[in-house]
Amino acid sequence: MIISVASCSKSGNLYNVIPKNATIVAVFNGKTLSKKSGIENFASTNAYKKIKENLTGDELANFTILDPIFNNSKESGIDFNSDYIFYSYKKEASNYMVFTFSLLDKSKFAEMVEKVNKTNGNKLKIESDGDYSYFKLEDQNSPILIWDKSKLLFIIASNKEMTKEAYLAEGKILLEQKPKMSINENKNFSKFLKDQKDISLWIDYAAFMDNLPPMQKMIVQNKVPYDMTGTVMKVFADFQNGKLVFDFKVDMSKELESFFGKNKIMKDKFNTDLISVLPIKSYANLSTAIDFMALYQMVSSAMNQNQQDMQQLDTQVESMTGMTLKEALNEFSGELTFNIHGIGLEDVEVTDYMAYEMAKSKGDIKNYTKKVKSPILYYTIGATLNSDKFINVVIKNLEGMVKKTGDFYSLNAGSMTGYFGLYGTKFIYTNDKILIEKIANKKTDDNNLKNSNIGKTLESASSYAFIDLNLDNYPPEVVQYFKSQIGDDLSDVLIKSLGIYNKLEFISKSSKESQIVLWLKDNKTNSLEVLINSFDENIEAIMN
Repeated sequence: MIISVASCSKSGNLYNVIPKNATIVAVFNGKTLSKKSGIENFASTNAYKKIKENLTGDELANFTILDPIFNNSKESGIDFNSDYIFYSYKKEASNYMVFTFSLLDKSKFAEMVEKVNKTNGNKLKIESDGDYSYFKLEDQNSPILIWDKSKLLFIIASNKEMTKEAYLAEGKILLEQKPKMSINENKNFSKFLKDQKDISLWIDYAAFMDNLPPMQKMIVQNKVPYDMTGTVMKVFADFQNGKLVFDFKVDMSKELESFFGKNKIMKDKFNTDLISVLPIKSYANLSTAIDFMALYQMVSSAMNQNQQDMQQLDTQVESMTGMTLKEALNEFSGELTFNIHGIGLEDVEVTDYMAYEMAKSKGDIKNYTKKVKSPILYYTIGATLNSDKFINVVIKNLEGMVKKTGDFYSLNAGSMTGYFGLYGTKFIYTNDKILIEKIANKKTDDNNLKNSNIGKTLESASSYAFIDLNLDNYPPEVVQYFKSQIGDDLSDVLIKSLGIYNKLEFISKSSKESQIVLWLKDNKTNSLEVLINSFDENIEAIMN
């Protein structure tokens, strides 16, 4: 508890430099990031060694001057174990972006600046203004670096006419800003700091709207006519052993929360019966459960300001389906899924341009073709329906391209061939003929997608997405095909770099909360250390 209070006190002082109207605030927890990285100092990395190998003469000599800092970051005077912050805000005619760091030692930081200055031909000049030190390049458009005894600000302004004096004045205002004038006065932001992870992002929608140009702001407000005050998006990135977790949370304004409360478009869970006919193997999946009548009410309410738009939309839908928008949406029970269950190579016939040009030069203008291997994805699109009206509309609109074969239909549209049918409430479209025949003949496997981790997750989620990133799970001939397409040198680097990943997942918990998880193969080591080590191991190939 003592440590926590001390940390908040220190952070509170640092956060005083952020104005109340900040649009975006990104917080990097230096202490946890440093610990999880597994790196004691930059000088021990392959990246550092590779940089030195590529330097010669004066460049190497100048770079070597900074060796004490690369061996011990404290020699820079910057406290990299404290929070460091990026934020943006608007003031008068300019937008500002600011990077903020805590200082351990003002004099050591000045020494580091002088060393960097020396390597750049003494182009910089540190100036003083009372308790503040600063430097700025002579170029009027260049940013300013300003610091006092405990804080360092790097300020960039969008106003290209901003003078050095104006930059200095803005920096002093931020450094002298009282807590009541800062974002610390925002209770929601204080809670955000208590919940912070390794990297935390704060986006204030109301402030964002205020920063839009007048015309764009008017257009957005016309489309979303709700008071956004108090609506904030928070993103938290947490490097854990074996995975990197991103949590997304939205705090809504009262008006917006009331709107979504009345128009709850996402169901609480997904009816997994839809995916019970799909193979358990999946390379990628996107599934969601939508209340389509609530969606209709939301669209109608949002377009209430412009009935002409709503009537135009209704007319377009009716001309295509013979049903009004409400009737069309009412055909869907809610579940939708897209799933890739297979990947392979197939023979396709293409034009042999080399043979054609050679023959043409001899007066022969015949077309020449050849067979080549091409990757193919076997996929399925599924939806739960309330009746057969939708499938009948599809058949009618695609008349001439659809042929019935037993209990399924074939669709031939140019080079695309697909198969579909309605089985109970399950509408299935796939490019895999073997799969549709199994579904039509009720011979699907008992061990199916419903029984997989995807199905179990969907039982308590309204939306889910998954991508298999583990190359070991893909057919060797497919991996080899892609290697041959991009070249051995590059493919070796890519495969080695991708070799650390397992899968990527997205889970929607509610309209206010969702999560993205990047899973790694190594589940015993912190994910940040694994990612850094992978980059460091491949740095030579990347730089070459």
